[in-house]
Amino acid sequence: MDGVIRTVVGYAGGEEKNPTYRRIKDATESILIEYNPDIISFEDILVEWSRQVGFSPIRETSKQYRSAIFYVDGKQKKIAEE
Repeated sequence: MDGVIRTVVGYAGGEEKNPTYRRIKDATESILIEYNPDIISFEDILVEWSRQVGFSPIRETSKQYRSAIFYVDGKQKKIAEE
């Protein structure tokens, strides 16, 4: 995507220290997206995410594949909640 500088994948939440794919336990796969807001907006990224994510019974029940949106300020929180 134009404006995305880099992505970093990993795990968030959960009790397991340093989770891995094979030892994820109650953590969730996550991605950090660094982007240039002069080129792409937080809202544009969320629109693309919602277009691609799709939902299935596995994703709705599996902690590994549950969805969460993290934000850095009140403005992003408001956009994420809309």
